[in-house]
Amino acid sequence: MLKSLAGGWGQVEDRMRGFVRDLANLPVQDVPKTPGYPQKSTQGRFIYYAKWYSQLSVEHPELNHARLMGLLPGAAKKHLTKKRLESAGFDTPTTTNDTRLAGELIVHIEQRSRHLRATGYQRRITKTALLSTFHRPKVFSQRGMTERLIDAWETLERNTEDPAAWRERLKSRNAASKATRTATQRPHGSKASTSTTVDQED
Repeated sequence: MLKSLAGGWGQVEDRMRGFVRDLANLPVQDVPKTPGYPQKSTQGRFIYYAKWYSQLSVEHPELNHARLMGLLPGAAKKHLTKKRLESAGFDTPTTTNDTRLAGELIVHIEQRSRHLRATGYQRRITKTALLSTFHRPKVFSQRGMTERLIDAWETLERNTEDPAAWRERLKSRNAASKATRTATQRPHGSKASTSTTVDQED
């Protein structure tokens, strides 16, 4: 039948070869992967897993880096390392890191508070004022950090002024400044006059 339609076996074979060539030239459809999974680059996969890691850190502030990694798919370990996460600005919680960071915060907050008071800081001493010169000024902005660094947070609370304490500090400072000005403006001859009077009475 094919022979009769095509006009001969040679023509049948030519048509079959042409059909195979046409199939080979058809565009290949990409097989879709899991929605949201990056398909382009290693960097894309790093960002994907790093964001997932960060979200888990927010949801589970009590977990350290190793336990957070345990919640991620095994493939994440190929792209996420502690060093790479930290270099990209992601927090990698560990017990050691938290202890060190809390210690640094406590020292900084107490020194900063003393400095602001000693130099007559005119504005209210707020948490922002105390942390503005710390190397991680927004450390407590991340959810869960208050609980992880509770000692540092309590130190921050103690050194923060409420409006009443601020007004009292300024009032005391102004009174001290006024007393100092009065003392420096006292006439220099007042003591000498007193001494002369005493001598005359003698």
